[in-house]
Parts: sequence; C-alpha cells; structure tokens
Amino acid sequence: MTDMNIKLKSKPGTPAVGDDEFFGRKAELRLLIEKVTRGNSVYISAPRRIGKTSLMQRAEKVLEGSGHICFFYTLEGSFPADWIYKLAMDMYERANVKDSVVALIKNIISSEKLSWQEALKSIINSEQWDRQGKNFFKALYDSCPDGKRIVIFLDELAIMIQNMQDNQPENEHFLEWLRSIHQEYHKKISFVIASSIGLHPLLKRLKLSTHVNYLENFQLDAWRPETAKECILALARGTENAIEISPETAERMTEMIGWCSPYYVQVFFSSVHDFLTINKSFSCSIDDLPEIYSKYLIRSIGPTLSHMEERLEKSLSKLEYKLARKVLNMIAQNDGDTVKAELRKIKDEKEFGNKINEESFRNVIDVLEHDGYIEETDAGCRFLSKLLRDWWAKRYGN
Repeated sequence: MTDMNIKLKSKPGTPAVGDDEFFGRKAELRLLIEKVTRGNSVYISAPRRIGKTSLMQRAEKVLEGSGHICFFYTLEGSFPADWIYKLAMDMYERANVKDSVVALIKNIISSEKLSWQEALKSIINSEQWDRQGKNFFKALYDSCPDGKRIVIFLDELAIMIQNMQDNQPENEHFLEWLRSIHQEYHKKISFVIASSIGLHPLLKRLKLSTHVNYLENFQLDAWRPETAKECILALARGTENAIEISPETAERMTEMIGWCSPYYVQVFFSSVHDFLTINKSFSCSIDDLPEIYSKYLIRSIGPTLSHMEERLEKSLSKLEYKLARKVLNMIAQNDGDTVKAELRKIKDEKEFGNKINEESFRNVIDVLEHDGYIEETDAGCRFLSKLLRDWWAKRYGN
C-alpha cells in the first residue's frame, strides 16, 4: 500500500544515498549488510542502471553509522598500484586506523629527498604493490576493533581488469592476490564488488573464473511494478509544485517501461515533468503518456542508452560486437521471443568468415544478458526492457 507521506526529489542518474532519497531497496540493503557483517564477501550481479552504486553507498553509510570501517573505490581508469596507494592515503586520514598506518609508512620509507606521499607512491608503483598492499591490509586487520568489520567497496572492478587485458599474467596475479587477502583476513575484512560490465562473462572469456569463487553472488533485480508505481507517486508529491498523477496513470507508466529499472522510472517521471512544464500544466493523464513516451522519454534516455552501447563495444571483440548488433536487430523486430537457432544462423553469415565459433556466440549472449539488453527464456531471447527495445528499434530499425 502506498505511503502518502513519502516525497522524493527527481535526480535521475545520481546515486540515491540520503535518508530522503534511498527508496525501494530496504530489503536488499538489510540483506547486503547481513551478509558482510557475518563475514561474507559479495559480488553484486545486476545490469546497468539498476542501482548498484546507490545500494553500495547506502550500505557504506549505514555500516559506518554502526561503527564499522568502510572504504569505497571506483576502479575505472585505475590499476592495482593506484588503488593500493589510494587505500594507504585513506587509511592515513582515518583516525581509527591512522596509528597503525603511520608506523607502517615510516617503516617503508627511508628517503628524505621526497615527501612521504611521493616516496610511498614511488615504492608502491615500483612493482611492489602486492607486497606493500598486503602490509596495509594487515595494518587494517590489526586496527579493527573486536566485533566490528572493515568493508571494502570496489565499484567497476571488471573495467580495471579489462584495462589490463593485454597483460594476462598481471590480471591473474592481481585476482590471485585479492583472493589471498580475502582468505587471510576474512575474519574482519569483507569485500563488496560490482561492475557496470559483467565480471563473470569477462573472467570466463579470460579463463580466470576460479579466482573469484570466494565471492557470494548477490542478485539485484529491477523494481516490482508496485514499487515503481509508489516511486512515481512519491516523485510527484516531491516536486516544488506537486504534480497530479493518479495511481492508474503511474501504473500505466510502469507497464510502458516494462522492466522497471529505478533509473528508467526516474527518467520517465522527469519526462512527464518536462512535458507538463512546457504545456503549463500540473496534471498528467493516461492520455498524455504515449506522446511523452515517444517525444520526450525516448529522446531523453538516448544518451544513457548510447553509453550502454559504447560499453558493449568495449566488452567485446570487433567481430563479437558486430554480431551483437545484428542479434539485437533481429530480436528488436519481434514482440515475443526470437529462437536461438535463428540467432545462431547470424554467426554463420558470410561477413563473419567462419570466425565466430559457438564459444564467441555464447559470450555475446552472456554479455547482452548481463548488460540488461536481453533475457533468455525457454523459447529463446527477448529484450529485457520494452523501453530499450523501442529505442534500439528506432535507432537501428529499418
């Protein structure tokens, strides 16, 4: 039942972390906190724009409020040495672990020619990140009070691994090292890992999957339609001049989206707000929705979905990306399922020159599924989101 007192501010694309922003994920938040406080390390498995970062940052805030020690890192554009240096610097800034790390830093640094920050960075970057990183994790472990935990949140781990793809031994070494940290210090340290590109499809392709088998899979799904409807109504109440949206109109909005990613819900509401502002109205009816959907929503969601496509191109080889585009084009033409036998025929077309084998085809399907494009059913494959299907068909359809 809808809580008529909830008011939300429309901020699509921004992590919802504050008490008056975090919505629709309370059960998932409780479960995530329960898992890490009892000693598990987890991988949040979910497509893009589903709320992974919001959940992680909210969990960080709640855990720190309970006396646990948390660190949050976005690893895109980083390498292991960069991350270890940031961790060392953050440890130095934290009053509850500073004493442990100061002694360690003094131990490591002997040069008086450089500042300790420059000397520390130089040492960590000189192919000693693994050994020094382990020292810092030991210092963290030793500084953690009994009954409390240290939780390390790592966002975009798969992108960092992808950045190192040209150096397969380095990739394997880093993943082995991370697993060894978990094994040695799991009594007080947990990892929470997420990525906007699929970690498991990437590691499967690199044949490194066994190195993350210590991570418990944490599935984060789209909102149920009822939750999405409640969010729309709360957003309407939270506008400066409250917008009138009936429960029936909000329900129809969820039906039009089809797959209720929190981001898609927010952008649809923002499109409604733009439409009403331009038309100097404060009330949205079901009859307004088709025009808003086609003229406002598809257009406003375009840059984000184009970004998804760019990430898809980075996740696949050139031939696999070409195959993925043709697979999506075929699926977009059908309202229902497209049988996999028909999709497999694409890889045998002359333009691929017998260079796409079954393993590559399977990798394409896995990546498309993880990235939130498609879902596999008993009958075949279909677009996961009606909104994404409509955008793809408009962009690439005949």
